[in-house]
Amino acid sequence: VAGSSLNVNVTDKVKAGDEVLVAVRILRYHKYIQLDMPRHSSGFAGLAQPARFFAKEKCRVTSYYLPAVFKNSNLKKGLFDGEVCLKNDSDKDSTGEIQFTITAPDGTVAKRAAFAAVLPAHSEKRLPIKILMAEPLLWNDEHPYLYTVTVTEYFRGQKPESYTFKKGFRHFEIKDCRATLNGNPVKF
Repeated sequence: VAGSSLNVNVTDKVKAGDEVLVAVRILRYHKYIQLDMPRHSSGFAGLAQPARFFAKEKCRVTSYYLPAVFKNSNLKKGLFDGEVCLKNDSDKDSTGEIQFTITAPDGTVAKRAAFAAVLPAHSEKRLPIKILMAEPLLWNDEHPYLYTVTVTEYFRGQKPESYTFKKGFRHFEIKDCRATLNGNPVKF
């Protein structure tokens, strides 16, 4: 599926140190174009995004969703409001912490936050995340201010692992018959 990720657990199919062949089949259906048509197949063939194969710890972050939204209409209070999905594949209960470091475009740390994680054996959990940002930098087309968000998982007995992505605060609306971005009129 375009724009999505697929996670497959192959632990029971491989042994550490063995050479393994991984085969990927790409299926893409288009209602007007048949991929068996030679003139069209080269334009639609291959992976459109990077693919990775890597090992993960038994307790881990499986996905995260953290949109940047505004807490009030005057755009003075921002909020990272979402969730982190966690999974414990071990036979033991696990405790840990999920830490967030939010770095401003100039490299300074704008905010830090930490959330406790308690995972029973063989379980999955959604951890709600709310991180308030006072007077966030507002994204715009001339100055696309993006914060770097680093999510680091710490579970007892495991090495920490981090994930990094960029987020910007922007609010688009039609106001008084005009398009506005963060309260400022824009032209298309």
